[in-house]
Amino acid sequence: MNRLRRVFGVLLLLCTACVIASAQNTEALSQSFHAPKADVEQALKDLNAYQSGRLPFVEGFVGAIDQPLANFQRAYYQYTVTVQQSSEAEVHVSVNAKISAWCDDKDASKAGYRDLPSNGRLEADLLDRLRARLHQHSAEVAASRTPLVSPRLLGTTEAPPASTTTTPEAPSSAAAPSTPAFRPFANNPTPPTPPTRSTPDQDARYQRLVQEEKSLNEVLAAQQRPDNLVAVKAAHTPIVASPEEGSRVLMYAEAEDEFQFLKSDGNWIHVQIAGLNRGWIRSSQVEKIGAQASAAPAAASTQESFRETKEETSTFPGDWEALRGKNVKIIWVQPNGKSTQKARLNYAETIFKKQVPQLATPNGVEGVVVVFDAAEGGMAATTVAALQQWGAGTLSDAAFLKQCWFDPADAFTAASASR
Repeated sequence: MNRLRRVFGVLLLLCTACVIASAQNTEALSQSFHAPKADVEQALKDLNAYQSGRLPFVEGFVGAIDQPLANFQRAYYQYTVTVQQSSEAEVHVSVNAKISAWCDDKDASKAGYRDLPSNGRLEADLLDRLRARLHQHSAEVAASRTPLVSPRLLGTTEAPPASTTTTPEAPSSAAAPSTPAFRPFANNPTPPTPPTRSTPDQDARYQRLVQEEKSLNEVLAAQQRPDNLVAVKAAHTPIVASPEEGSRVLMYAEAEDEFQFLKSDGNWIHVQIAGLNRGWIRSSQVEKIGAQASAAPAAASTQESFRETKEETSTFPGDWEALRGKNVKIIWVQPNGKSTQKARLNYAETIFKKQVPQLATPNGVEGVVVVFDAAEGGMAATTVAALQQWGAGTLSDAAFLKQCWFDPADAFTAASASR
């Protein structure tokens, strides 16, 4: 008898462990909606719930794992959505988010994409947006059915009686929430008033929806001004939390990743990563894209004022200690007419910037020289080390020019300060 009890106890423990493991692996969130199933499925399509997306970073979206979150980059998510008709007027929606990210392990053989557990934030966000979308649709349907007859034409100053006819497409008045319809991309002059008799959880969700509406309006404004974008120049470019050295890294951007430009602060620019997420990138690590002629007419005119005539590798032709007797790349330039000091400096800086990716690998060249082949011209030179620091963002534009060499000094604007 004791033996049977022990066997029964072991089986009971195994069953309990299986139930607990199953509960831990089940991370789907679910919610019921008083709406037709077809409307719910269409709303999910409008919200791109069936498409994968990219996360700016894993922090705040991933549950407990046995590795530091800083090791994970390039995170992606994919929803698994189940829509079931639970009753005649109610639909049950279940959402599960799968997250995968690249693990940058010290052991190269262990590096690769890993599946990460969701902490429920993505699922809750989709359900919140789905409810807001259905509220918007419900309000639009109700507005389309409002009688377009003025009470004055009916011979009374009272409003006409509400229709008693109910339809299966719209939820009943008892089930309709008092929260105003959430309208993404709507230019509302004032935000809707919060719901009355609401719980703290409803208030928090309402505030989150208001913030998301503001963010979506900013995205729409950016789509209407597509030239307000910047593109990352090189892979593994850090986007940090604040415009200062040593700031926390939010994510690493890949080459040609595009972000909306928000503002500049010295040698840093503020960009929108995704939604409400913002970050800072060094201005030297990005370039503007789109129609930029109106934003920088002076730069465009500078480009048209010069032309490169030849390029060669030879011994440094000047008397600068940093490059004396060393091999350098020499680029000869001729102005299209008379050029100014500032134009020559700007064009030399443009050529230096073009050389950064070309000098990423060792080629025996230790510097770059720009020779302006004209009576009022001169020479501008820089070392490969300074170029690489500039391209990596550890040197600002002003600091980089201070490490350059100009001959004669009065041939370039601010040359005397940069020697």
